[in-house]
Amino acid sequence: MSEAKKLKANYYALDDRTAQMELLADNLDKIPSLPDDLLFEVVDLYNCYNIDYQTEDIQKIFKIALDELCNRKKAIAIQKRGYCYYAGTKIYPTDWIKARDSFIKHYSMTGDPNSANTLGYIFYYGRTNNGIPEYKKAFKYFSIGNLGGAVESKYKLADMFYHGYYVKKNVALAYNIYRQMYGSLLISFLEKKYWCEFADIALRIGRYFYEGQYSILEEAYKYYLQADLAIRKRMAYNKYYGDTSVFRNIQTSLNEVRDKYFRENPKSLKYYLYDFELIEKVLVSGRICKATYKMLKTGELQLTFTLLRDLNAYGVDSLRFLITIPSADYCEVKEKLELKTEGFENIFIASDRFYLDETDEKRSFIFTSIYYEDFGDFEEPIEFYFYNKRVASISCRNIYFTAPKKKNNTIKHHFVRVVFDNGYRTYDYLCDDLTVKVGDTVVVNTDRGEVNVRVVEVLDMLESELLLPFEMYKKIERKI
Repeated sequence: MSEAKKLKANYYALDDRTAQMELLADNLDKIPSLPDDLLFEVVDLYNCYNIDYQTEDIQKIFKIALDELCNRKKAIAIQKRGYCYYAGTKIYPTDWIKARDSFIKHYSMTGDPNSANTLGYIFYYGRTNNGIPEYKKAFKYFSIGNLGGAVESKYKLADMFYHGYYVKKNVALAYNIYRQMYGSLLISFLEKKYWCEFADIALRIGRYFYEGQYSILEEAYKYYLQADLAIRKRMAYNKYYGDTSVFRNIQTSLNEVRDKYFRENPKSLKYYLYDFELIEKVLVSGRICKATYKMLKTGELQLTFTLLRDLNAYGVDSLRFLITIPSADYCEVKEKLELKTEGFENIFIASDRFYLDETDEKRSFIFTSIYYEDFGDFEEPIEFYFYNKRVASISCRNIYFTAPKKKNNTIKHHFVRVVFDNGYRTYDYLCDDLTVKVGDTVVVNTDRGEVNVRVVEVLDMLESELLLPFEMYKKIERKI
């Protein structure tokens, strides 16, 4: 039996991943002789996002196996190594030339629109041309990526029309593309698909309203708030390459518009609705909303709305509301939307309406659309329909939402900036120990257990100054 076959047999005789990796670490020179299926099994668990957090032995095994698969011209391995060069890792430091060549090769082998999309980014930002953009090539590859369904390619093409890069400038066309994407991505976001590109589109629409011929600060601020919420949830979900830059761009835009907006508009937690956009935007594709009502001691009506998937799956995989109130500096997603009336007159509930169960009969109704006219003046009642049947109507002077008070964001937090052994990147950690200073060794918790790291900087920062959402930062365990 050959050495490779013996190693493979011994590998599969072990049922513990750690033991398998230890076996390979003791036989690094034999890894290139292993068959494709075993090599793919070795590299499949790792990528450009998590390989830096693995042990040095696993990093060596990963590199040897991935390089061998690339030597064998395995397309998926070539793409994976390209992403490592693109993002930059300890074993594959950032190399734009190698990244470009990897994706060109992978695209020529497979026609994969995702590789075309990544090539579009490389050329758009001039990564391999001394920082000088190559817009003609970027347009080509973004066009391919767009036709192949790559969402990023679509909004990057819109960006090129927005700025007039390689194509004739056409802001209206760019905005139309952004708006088309906004609707579908909003639904994805409200379905808790936080990895989607909703933050990128909201940022661009905010920019359109801020930089446009007629700057509309409230609209700009609304979309920047949505972008801020979306990028925080995306970064909490996973660490994607480039999201730190997106987060910083959003924070810069948000802070700039916030200052101007609140110089011209007073803060207010009470938001009067001039339409039912909060609900109507998500009443699409057959989705249904349940309304529960209650009379308050003040004589006003409280309405609570909950979105449902469809008639056969009440409460299962339901959507949520995106509530954005610029005047309150507030944006959040909620399972329920609670509104109150002002100047309540009466409510009509159809006796033969459809309701969910007997307990709901006297206090709720479900609907698929809302009709209102001269909303805000309330000359006509607000009507709720279940398809073509009117199930309820409400007459009142106003309806409003009250946002919660925003927490104080002027507090500075104490951080230490550290480097790992043999590392070149720095990482920020919250630090409660004020005695920690530059040069100290501290212990941090990682995916591979506790690790000693060296402090290279001590700093105090506001949340608005952070490179990541505050909730993503870990604390140091202790000083050594």
